[in-house]
Amino acid sequence: MLELIPNFRLIKSISLSLFISFIFLRPFSPAFAQLENKQTKIVVTDTDTIHRNVTKPADFKGGLGAMSKYISKNIKYPAQALNDRVEGRVVAQIVVNMNGSVGNVTILRSLSPECDAEVVRLLEEMPNWKPGVSNGENVNSYYTIPISFKLPSENRNKK
Repeated sequence: MLELIPNFRLIKSISLSLFISFIFLRPFSPAFAQLENKQTKIVVTDTDTIHRNVTKPADFKGGLGAMSKYISKNIKYPAQALNDRVEGRVVAQIVVNMNGSVGNVTILRSLSPECDAEVVRLLEEMPNWKPGVSNGENVNSYYTIPISFKLPSENRNKK
């Protein structure tokens, strides 16, 4: 179709269609998707979601008392923090995966770089937990842990 516009040159109308296709692929793995084929029913389990609210929170095997013992037994007061007489609390957040393993350690409240690094080391080496449960299934979930650093009495009065 040709149009004439006064005081302008001849313009030809062109009809253009553009097709853009996006294909998002995720590698298939049993951990990513569990597929059942029962009368065209498909069940997909998402393993990437990390839940904040769960029916039953993740639990250290043996409970809080066992976790306190584990932390007390395995924590090492960093030498630099001991020399600088650093005391206080580090608050860390972990992800307890659906298989019970601990990962994604994040420091929410820092005390010192040395104390923070020790908390990350300690939490990454933790044994497996009982995972959180939501709707009757094990899920990835967040768990927040405060860890206190308190100087031994012989180091408190040193100046």
